[in-house]
Amino acid sequence: MTATIFGGQARTSRSLKRWRFNACDTKAPWPWVATGGANGSRIDGSGLIVPASAPRINVGQGVVIEGGRQNRAQNGVTPVHPGGAWQTDGVTTLTAAPGALGPSGDPMGFLAAGTGSYCYQNGFAHTAGVPETLRWFARLGDAADPRLVCEVSSGGANFFARTFVDLDAMSINTTVGTAELIDHGGGLAEIIQYGTPATTTASAGYFGMIIAGTPAAGTGHYFGCVDYQVGARSTSLILTPGGPLTRTADSLTCTDLAALDLDGDEWTLIVTAQEPYPDATPGYPMLLRIEGDDGAVVTINKQPDGQIEGQIFDGAINTANKVAAGTPGEFRKYAIGYSRAAGLMRFAASGTAVLDAVAGNLTTLPALGTVRVGSANGFWHINGIVQQVATAPRLLSAAEMLEEVES
Repeated sequence: MTATIFGGQARTSRSLKRWRFNACDTKAPWPWVATGGANGSRIDGSGLIVPASAPRINVGQGVVIEGGRQNRAQNGVTPVHPGGAWQTDGVTTLTAAPGALGPSGDPMGFLAAGTGSYCYQNGFAHTAGVPETLRWFARLGDAADPRLVCEVSSGGANFFARTFVDLDAMSINTTVGTAELIDHGGGLAEIIQYGTPATTTASAGYFGMIIAGTPAAGTGHYFGCVDYQVGARSTSLILTPGGPLTRTADSLTCTDLAALDLDGDEWTLIVTAQEPYPDATPGYPMLLRIEGDDGAVVTINKQPDGQIEGQIFDGAINTANKVAAGTPGEFRKYAIGYSRAAGLMRFAASGTAVLDAVAGNLTTLPALGTVRVGSANGFWHINGIVQQVATAPRLLSAAEMLEEVES
């Protein structure tokens, strides 16, 4: 089965239309409207992270749908001192390194050893119990002392994230909070640190990089594209060549129900997207939400317990089925179908059985309205990537739906 990419459509042997969001190519007819994402980024065809607003297409992956976030780190792309928000111990130097490029294609900063061998940014506010995430990229400089330490504090020694990174072995040792290292190859490491402050402070917080060991003067390591967000999980990179920036929330909608074959008494809709993380956003991350003319809602959402729920709801009508959670961050297919005559909702996801729910009041479901993919109306974003939407003007059989979600 084939279909044109991003903006085209094609019918397959099961009479499905498919819209694929994995390349920046807008062929008509195109019923989808993408808004928001200002100050955001995407991955381009060469693999670089570049500034972008909606539709933020990661080439080869799909369209990014995320809620609003702020990168609080200043001069995060290329850290230097003086000339920005970065401070040093007064002897250690921090200069741009044109020969060492970060994931955006911009020079990284070179932290060269001095007396204390550290740099930092300060003046941050923290709220006790509210999680934060620090994401940054680094390259090895001095192989004799390959470790670079990054710590985040709500003031003084009140660390809530601290990780030792061995840039030679590409390994980490986290002593406070949790962290992960992604080896991008070519010597480029991505480090994501997670922590929750225990104290509230108005301006005493800071984060900083320290060269571990006893490095020789002038030796050091490269780092850049620093992104410091309030939230339990890191979202896509917000590039800050200067001051802090706030990315606006993404939205992907369609109001042309005929184009999606959702204007009849039977239909099926299948979303291919990343399984949301349970802590990606408070509430119920929405893989799909269809709003009715009088409040009727069709949803596929992530429950707080991790399960995926398919639901048709409108006052007296509240029909739902739940399937087991998948692996957060991995792409998965989710399908929901409806038949007015049968009073039936059919629901499935990759790796699960097909579930049917029959209710007499489903025969009175009102006309549908706006279709939203990856979020509700301005909230409950999946903070992930939508790869494809497929629709059919009929209710797929259980066997067909199972084949679709497992293909």
